[in-house]
Amino acid sequence: LKAVEQVAPDWVDLYRECDDEILLAICDGEIAGFEMLNEYGGIFTKNAVKHGCIGCVGTVPKFRKRGIGLDMTARSVQILKDRGCDKVQLFKPYFNKEMIDRAHANGIICNVFWSDDPEEAKSFLDMGIDTILTNRYGVVSQILK
Repeated sequence: LKAVEQVAPDWVDLYRECDDEILLAICDGEIAGFEMLNEYGGIFTKNAVKHGCIGCVGTVPKFRKRGIGLDMTARSVQILKDRGCDKVQLFKPYFNKEMIDRAHANGIICNVFWSDDPEEAKSFLDMGIDTILTNRYGVVSQILK
């Protein structure tokens, strides 16, 4: 939990109580990064689609700028695909166009949690995100016009 505390102290209780799988990145024998991985994502659909979730991604400050968080997320997308997920929930800023393209190439639909800013939402759509969760549909949806 020391690594989590260095990145986001408010996540310590989430990780302490977490029932989800936790993916770790280890560098030089130390935890460099971490993320939660859940193949059901806490999302319930009437057609029982497996909707994986990747959340609370963090990279310990001394290991940042090495692509560790993005690499962990890319690996998690592949793990979720291997487990039969058709969709994946991504959390900003831990994804990029390459990861979305890789997911699409494997038949995975990519959602992002969340964006209420029209410019940010447009950039996500330009990257290939399929679905954006938002609290400001009226404002964000204007980018599609």
